[in-house]
Amino acid sequence: VYNNVVLIELTGPSDPVNAADMVITAPHGGSLVPTYIPDRQTTGPFCPEGCKTDKDSGTLEISRLLQSKFIANYCKVPYLVINHLHRRKLDANREVLEAAQNNTIAMDAWFNFHNFTNVAQSALKSRFGTVDVTNAITNATIKGVNALLFDMHGYAGLDWVPTNGSPLVQWGY
Repeated sequence: VYNNVVLIELTGPSDPVNAADMVITAPHGGSLVPTYIPDRQTTGPFCPEGCKTDKDSGTLEISRLLQSKFIANYCKVPYLVINHLHRRKLDANREVLEAAQNNTIAMDAWFNFHNFTNVAQSALKSRFGTVDVTNAITNATIKGVNALLFDMHGYAGLDWVPTNGSPLVQWGY
């Protein structure tokens, strides 16, 4: 919360018993464009290969719909982490310097987004435990939370529909 406005939000079950073994993150669906956070530059020292600043289409809406449908169908509540800032202000899926371009408020929002994701994962770890996963190539074993994380993305480009973007949605897990 900054200036009484929620920039990053975590929703989930009020009782851990009602938790679904799922975290949904919505990093690019926000529409807030506060003037106290400068627009991210698309080129320059923070973006040696260029930065995207377009909003992903439908990310927040689909994330909320997935959470509500999961509740309705399974009576369990997935955690949902929302970045309410427009991607011009914060790209929560990038390293902090590229994501927030050294703006203190945007950097704080970036840390909150990732901390909220960790809070949700920790709650699920306590409820559902961990699982060992072995990398087929390196044979290294890592311990992960026995839950699913959906990192939701819409499409920010204009490749297929020239006026308002594509209806394409990407599901990362």
